[in-house]
Parts: sequence; C-alpha cells; structure tokens
Amino acid sequence: MKTLRSVLHERISTFLKERKKASTAAKQAQKLEKQARREAVQKVPTKHKCVVCLDVRKLSKFPCRTPTGDCKHKSEVCKKCLTAYIASAVEGFGGKFAREVIIGCPSCSAVLGYKDVRTFATKKVFDR
Repeated sequence: MKTLRSVLHERISTFLKERKKASTAAKQAQKLEKQARREAVQKVPTKHKCVVCLDVRKLSKFPCRTPTGDCKHKSEVCKKCLTAYIASAVEGFGGKFAREVIIGCPSCSAVLGYKDVRTFATKKVFDR
C-alpha cells in the first residue's frame, strides 16, 4: 500500500513534468510566431518598377494612390514620370488650361480628373 507521502510525491512529480512540457510548447509556439512575423516582413516589397522609365525605385518614389480614383491597379508610375507625363500631355494640347486637357492614366484607360491633375502636376504646369 502506498503512503500518503509517496502518492503526493507522484502527483507533484507528474504535475511538474506536465508544467514543463506546457512551458516548452509555449516557448516553441512563441519562437514559431516570431519566425513567421520575420518572414512576413521580409516578403513586403521595398522597391517597385516604374512602367514608364523602367527604373526600380523605392516605394517612397511612387504616389500613395493611383493616378485616378477609377484605376483598378496599384500605383505603377513613379512620381517623377507621372509629373512629366502630365506636363507632356498639357504641352501636347498646346498648353491649354488643365480643365480642357484630357489626360489618360499611363497604366490604364481611366481619365485623370481636374483634382488628379492638380495633385500630380507641378504648379507651373497646372497654372497654365
């Protein structure tokens, strides 16, 4: 027959073993979670290729939004090229007022509105 002391000792031993297993599993889960976060961060692109100049540039060199609200694509043209594209389009129309110029998105068929042109054109070009 087991004594009370031996039964308590067995139960405490079992409890401590289970607790150690749980602690090890928790540590392993935390380690896997950290690894997954690191991999997710590494997959976020930091550069993008401009479809106009074909240069690979930092994301900060691209507009935060697409040229128009009607565009269904990501921003594919760098700020420099988009500004030059609008200036070229205005010059192509003989320097008419921006309200009279119809400028399409360089990536799709959406038309840039007045506010879009005002946002991306230089002040000099827009004031024409």
